[in-house]
Amino acid sequence: MLMIGLALALCVLTGCENGSQVDMKRLREDMLNASELPEMLCVTSDDDNAEKNLRAITDIDFSKVKEYFIEYSADGTAYEIAVIELKSQNDMNELTKSLKKHIESRTQQYRYYMPEQVPNAENARAVSRGSCAALIMCDDPAAVQTAFEKAF
Repeated sequence: MLMIGLALALCVLTGCENGSQVDMKRLREDMLNASELPEMLCVTSDDDNAEKNLRAITDIDFSKVKEYFIEYSADGTAYEIAVIELKSQNDMNELTKSLKKHIESRTQQYRYYMPEQVPNAENARAVSRGSCAALIMCDDPAAVQTAFEKAF
């Protein structure tokens, strides 16, 4: 009986750390409310073109993704907030590297097309917690990161 209790407690703790207990809808709302943002558009893992849409920010294999949302500015400015939950935490290093690569690419694009947007791109963050990674590009990335971390 003791062993069953310990095993159950371990599963509960591991499940929370792996992000399986994260309410993505609430997390999205909390992150969006943490900073002033322009009009944002959203794509999610529930959309018809989910795999193609995910390619806009990462090259991770779609089969490794449990769910995601991506919010981006309607006017093309440097505002992007995304959370990707992986099926396995073992793929997190690959995902965060890919998100950082996206940030570097966007920073270069803004240097040429919208120089006034470069500070948001340069201050963008790719952070992770458990099996979830977040891309945060906005005026106040620290506040949005705090909202992300509070979900865990």
